[in-house]
Amino acid sequence: MDLDTMGCVSECDLENQIEINDSVMHSIPLCRSLQYYLNPLSESPVELGTIDHPYKTFNSMLVELTKFHSHQGTNVTVNIMEESVVYWLQSEVIISNITNLSIKTYSQLRSDGNKANVVGIEDPDYRVAPGRPTRFNILCKNSQPK
Repeated sequence: MDLDTMGCVSECDLENQIEINDSVMHSIPLCRSLQYYLNPLSESPVELGTIDHPYKTFNSMLVELTKFHSHQGTNVTVNIMEESVVYWLQSEVIISNITNLSIKTYSQLRSDGNKANVVGIEDPDYRVAPGRPTRFNILCKNSQPK
């Protein structure tokens, strides 16, 4: 399954994607782009980390980055919706040994979006929940894999 096209494929484009088949991702064979999207105000009931179904929390996305990109030598881009505020609970997930991680702002309305804000917090009580609940998250757990 290609997450970006939401279609079945016989193999992944390994120059631009990674192939995942892991219990953390419901053991569904997936082809995943190296572009991740985050929008806490997304109205999608599904979180896949794609532009149409972005992650809603920074920590959910970081779980996937840590699990599948640490020690792999990949170049990953995290795109955060313009003018959004996302909270990174620093004690939950730490970025470790990812060759190149770019964090950028994106806009669905124009090519040069306004900045987003990433706020590092240490107390989970300061976390602000996403605007719309999610019915399906591609991750089975929102905690750091062991």
